[in-house]
Amino acid sequence: MKQYRFLGLFIVCLMLVGCQKAADNTIHVTTDSVRESTEPTSESLLLKQNFMLIQTDAAHFPQSQGVFDIQSDQMTVVKQYIPVDNLNIIQDNKLNADGSQDTNQVAEDVMKTFPDQTYDADPYKVYETVITDITVSIDDSQLLIKGADNYQQLFTFQNDNYTQVKDQNDVIYEVRISK
Repeated sequence: MKQYRFLGLFIVCLMLVGCQKAADNTIHVTTDSVRESTEPTSESLLLKQNFMLIQTDAAHFPQSQGVFDIQSDQMTVVKQYIPVDNLNIIQDNKLNADGSQDTNQVAEDVMKTFPDQTYDADPYKVYETVITDITVSIDDSQLLIKGADNYQQLFTFQNDNYTQVKDQNDVIYEVRISK
């Protein structure tokens, strides 16, 4: 009879140990793994290189929309500009002597961003181009995107969590990691 009690106790112990090991095999989801797929980090920008820069604010620059869509080694850029006459906010340093706004800054941005196109004052014109051989680098607080034919765009991070960048025209873009 003592043998059966011992055997029963042994079986119960084995069952408890088995239950404990089964409990250890549960999957634990942490916010760190979720954060990596939704919030940009310097590592995710450099390693994945599948992200978008989406315009959120143009400050004093006449740009109504702007998107940089980076997918592996290719980038699609889309921008549209506001007619200078319709711009409500004008910086003093952007005015000509006669009080009109200088359109040269917009023309220069078109030449830099869309090297194969020329500036057109048509307010409905949407500029779009595809740049190949894209490389992305992060140095200090700057995001540098380089491409074929000496193409280059430099952005400055606006915060420490890599969620916003600003271009040379003070246009602010939100950084979104592609899933």
